[in-house]
Amino acid sequence: MAWTFDYASWFLLSISIAAAALILAIRKKTRTPHPPGPTGLPFIGNLQVPDGQAWKTYRQWGDMYGSDLILIKTLGTSTLIINSMKAAKDLLEKRSAIYSDRSVPSANITMLGELCGMDWGFGLQPYGAEWRDGRKAFQRVFSPSIVPIFRPTEIVEAHKLLRRLLRTPEDFISHLRLMAGSTSISIAYGINTLEENDPYISHAEETMVAVNSTYPGAFLVDYFPLLKHVPEWFPGASFKTKARIWRESVMWTLHVPWDLVKNNLVRLMESAAKTLIQDIVDPAKDKAYMERVARSAVASIYVGEFITTSTLDTFILAMVLFPDIQREAQKAVDRVCGDRLPEYSDYDNIPYVDALIRECLRWRSPLPLSVPHMVTQDDVYNGYFIPAKSIIFPNVKAMLLDPDNYPEPEDFNPTRFLKQSDSTSGPDLVLDNSVPDPSNIVFGFGRRVCPGRWLAYDSLWMAFASILSAFDISSLLDEYGRPIPPRDGCKGNFISYGLKFACNIMPRSSQHKELILAAAVSDI
Repeated sequence: MAWTFDYASWFLLSISIAAAALILAIRKKTRTPHPPGPTGLPFIGNLQVPDGQAWKTYRQWGDMYGSDLILIKTLGTSTLIINSMKAAKDLLEKRSAIYSDRSVPSANITMLGELCGMDWGFGLQPYGAEWRDGRKAFQRVFSPSIVPIFRPTEIVEAHKLLRRLLRTPEDFISHLRLMAGSTSISIAYGINTLEENDPYISHAEETMVAVNSTYPGAFLVDYFPLLKHVPEWFPGASFKTKARIWRESVMWTLHVPWDLVKNNLVRLMESAAKTLIQDIVDPAKDKAYMERVARSAVASIYVGEFITTSTLDTFILAMVLFPDIQREAQKAVDRVCGDRLPEYSDYDNIPYVDALIRECLRWRSPLPLSVPHMVTQDDVYNGYFIPAKSIIFPNVKAMLLDPDNYPEPEDFNPTRFLKQSDSTSGPDLVLDNSVPDPSNIVFGFGRRVCPGRWLAYDSLWMAFASILSAFDISSLLDEYGRPIPPRDGCKGNFISYGLKFACNIMPRSSQHKELILAAAVSDI
């Protein structure tokens, strides 16, 4: 007997097959457990937002549940914490095709992205055409092959730092921030900043306050985005006031320096903004779109450079706490530079400076939690089901303090990155690339890795080497001549800064003082 089907039968059969496939998919998901995590309330989930050092709480949860993946569910949003370097590499790099998205509403960053206006930043833009165009624009002026052209500017700014430290060493924290800000503003826009009360730096610093204060989940509006429509005068809506104030600096940082270059192109010095205006904005068919892309790309480096100040803070603190390491580092610099200040021609010849940078990045990571990723489809990893649209937070600091990666991780030890050289010429120690380089995770993962990392590293290298060459850094002494231990601690969930502390910064000799003063003349 032959089978006959009318259209209705075919339709019912198709529906049955689809329903069976859906049931099987649901059962498959049910059989694959989610990563473990803290228990939340019914329908609401987990509203625990760790205050202060969130990375530490996330690491503790990982230890508690015996997993390098922790899943937190809040109001229908899944947040995945990655506590191990291996899992981060496996997911964010090897599977970057599905782990490279951002989504402002889904990532619980309504406050920062929408209300404060930071949704133009590379770190918050969703993965798509505009983000890719912005990254291409950024790489056009900040790729590894292009970055060396900015080294003369970085040398001048490093020499300015030395002179400020010579003049008022007690203000070293302000001097470090001024150097980082001035370097980025000069490179990005060709603008020379003021020694004090510079508006470009003050607005950029206020922008970073906004970024650091509005880490995901810090404000209730991140969980209930509809609250963004509440008027500022409404009781409990103080977040709207903060957002309005921060937004002023965020928008100033994005628009004012760019417009200055755009409107005075001929009269300004060379800069990344000038290059992009000439090369990609003016020739573009859609000039408004390409200007928006280029403007955001340049402003991202302008703001992002302030992350380097955290590493510089750590460097000064480490030199106070570990004078023996400081002396070894100075010897390494002196062997190459002799009676002159460091130059970029020394870049590959002082591996101890590179080891110091790596250890500072590792010991006090400037980004305890990396900027979140979002997975675009369901995935399974090590027997755990990871739902699509989950927000992914790499716990960078937990990875850098993992004894499996770095034995005795709490110790400050730059030599962990060095090994004996096989060469009969050159330094006795060379970099040991078998030890994971912290910069490979501090600056992000996969397709979301920070494209300005080479510029930041160059700036750190010149600052480290120059300070070591010119100054001795030591503890203050009490009335009995005993060292006063500096305050040692960190604050900040997104960008981590050390607590303010005091120390002595003195020229190593009268000859070194003369070198600093002579550099002021040669830089003119």
